[in-house]
Amino acid sequence: RLVIMAQGSTQRVLNAYRSLPAEDAAVLEEELARTGCAGQNFQRESVSALLGHNFRSLFDDHEDKGEHQQGPALLVYYAPALMQKAGKEDPLGAMTVLADVFRQARSLFPLTPGQAGETVLIRVDALKDLHV
Repeated sequence: RLVIMAQGSTQRVLNAYRSLPAEDAAVLEEELARTGCAGQNFQRESVSALLGHNFRSLFDDHEDKGEHQQGPALLVYYAPALMQKAGKEDPLGAMTVLADVFRQARSLFPLTPGQAGETVLIRVDALKDLHV
């Protein structure tokens, strides 16, 4: 999804994703897989396999608790613009900012059973023009 948001520089985006700290990659993977439709989530490839990191411990608890059945989903409005503009010059910086936005938003809107069908809109239009 990050490559699609960036609309170009595919290899740079992939290389930057491989360079992300494990915690940032885990946040992006988890939050971008959440759809806002109860009982549905995107299938995720193992980030461990893609990046060579050991994420198993980060995801074991999530899967055991059924967090993919919790919500709300976070829709980061203008995330593609952030990836296209700031990500064009510094895709690693743009993904780091996006991961932090997800982390901060999740602290305001914690995962809750019964809210898998809910979505919260997070506006980041002020960030889209930042030089990261």
